[in-house]
Amino acid sequence: MNINNYIEKLRALPDKQKKIIMWIIVAVLGIIMVFFWFNSAVKNISKIGEGFKSIELPQVETQVPSTEIQKDETVDWKKYMMSGYGGFEIKYPPDWNFIEYESGVEFHPKNNPYKQGIITVGFYGRGSDYCKIPFEDYVKIAAPSEIQGYESINTIEKIINSNGVEMYKTTWNYTDLKGSKKISLPITYFGIKAELCGGIEAFLNNSDYLDIYNKVIFTFKFTPVK
Repeated sequence: MNINNYIEKLRALPDKQKKIIMWIIVAVLGIIMVFFWFNSAVKNISKIGEGFKSIELPQVETQVPSTEIQKDETVDWKKYMMSGYGGFEIKYPPDWNFIEYESGVEFHPKNNPYKQGIITVGFYGRGSDYCKIPFEDYVKIAAPSEIQGYESINTIEKIINSNGVEMYKTTWNYTDLKGSKKISLPITYFGIKAELCGGIEAFLNNSDYLDIYNKVIFTFKFTPVK
């Protein structure tokens, strides 16, 4: 059909039919446009997807909690036991020796370059004036009541050791023989024997062995005579 004849027939149609035909043409054109747009969009999305796959994302490292059990460094240490003064047991390094005295013991390395015990553990009396004071209160004034020149407490730390023993690790302010103000090496108090009016104490006498001292006091336990 000639296009000109087709146009002439359209012009001869009533206005109502012209509008219907016009809307049909618009609808068809709209469907065609949507089809081409959708097809183009799908292709673009596919390209984006391919590009995203080529991107290397950084890996996230997951920290797994360690299940390794901490090694007991004192498991192969020697044991020292005292039956008197209520009884106690304590460990010391295998390359150390000890010297006993009436109410306690001194530990030192086998090749000891010093003339004194490095760690001293023994029984110390409180004095009748202090027998009724609770253990936790007594340790705050223990050194001045027992040692000449010791004046006041510097630090105090309450610890439950590996054997469940309650102990107080302390340092003290004191004045030496030359009149100089000093802070003592640690003194640890393990408990009070009420019937003896005293308790077991551990002294460190050389700062070079602080690490050994800390391990030694963690092995202490009471072993009452049955």
